Amino acid sequence: MEFEAIIFDLDDTLIDRNHAVTELFKLFYSKYYLNNNLYDVDTMMKDFINLDKKYYGKDEKDKIFKKFILKYPLNQAINLENISHFWNNNFPQCFKPDKKVIQLLDILSRSYKIALITNGTSRRQRQKLVNSNLEKYFEVVIISDEVSVSKPNVEIFQKALNKLKLPPEKCLYVGDHLINDILGSQQAGLKSCWYNPNVIKNKTDVIPDLVINNLQELYFNK
Repeated sequence: MEFEAIIFDLDDTLIDRNHAVTELFKLFYSKYYLNNNLYDVDTMMKDFINLDKKYYGKDEKDKIFKKFILKYPLNQAINLENISHFWNNNFPQCFKPDKKVIQLLDILSRSYKIALITNGTSRRQRQKLVNSNLEKYFEVVIISDEVSVSKPNVEIFQKALNKLKLPPEKCLYVGDHLINDILGSQQAGLKSCWYNPNVIKNKTDVIPDLVINNLQELYFNK
């Protein structure tokens, strides 16, 4: 690859968001359903994960809990107006360092500038980076909440390019979302790499420049 920089997405690319959501559910369950003998825990967890996917990318986390509690009523009082604080305070703590990802960034950072573009709130996304021990690898970090524009808008990619002081053709963008990551980066003139670990079928008209199922494949496409 004749690139000078590799720009990554964060959630479900460099960090395992589904695992973190599962850990958050366990915390929520242990706090509010400790004496549960009415509901199947595995079913509850699947429903919680599905609600998260439905509201992924939206700053409406309280709706996840409200809909969840509506289906699985609590036997105790809870302040639904402040339930989003539970998410904000606990979710970033559910992300832990991944040795393979750290090794990947350590190796790639020797040859490329490494940057990050992620949608989300500043507090949550920056805390995820700290807890995952990834913060030090990025020369540029662009978070939608901090720049008032989100992927797939071309402008957020341009902001990263401006900070990197590189033209788009010198940058590869790696992400898991075909619209937000792949289409967005392509429209900004970058080469795109679709990270598809679950080998899902592409049912869109978006054609990535490169497809990988394992991030370590980036080593072999240098």
